[in-house]
Amino acid sequence: MTVLGLYLVLRGLDFRALLDTLRTVRLSWMAVGAAAIALSLVVRAYRWHVVLRGVGSSIRFGRLVELLSLIHISSPRPATTAATVP
Repeated sequence: MTVLGLYLVLRGLDFRALLDTLRTVRLSWMAVGAAAIALSLVVRAYRWHVVLRGVGSSIRFGRLVELLSLIHISSPRPATTAATVP
C-alpha cells in the first residue's frame, strides 16, 4: 500500500523543478521552522501532562512528547505549494 501511495503522489512530480526549488531554500528559515514545530510539540505535551495528571494519570512527560510526535507525523495535512506561500 505504501508503494502504491508513493507512486500516486510522485507520478506527476517534476523532479527537475523540485530540485531547482530546493536549491533556493534558506536553511536558516528551515531551522527556525523545525525549532517552532519542536517547541509546539513540547508545549502541547506539557499541556496534556497537566491535564492527565489532574485526573490521576502517571504517564511520563517524555512519553507524551513521543506520542504527540507520532500523531503530528501521521496526521494528514492539506497540501501546499510554493505558489500558495507568499
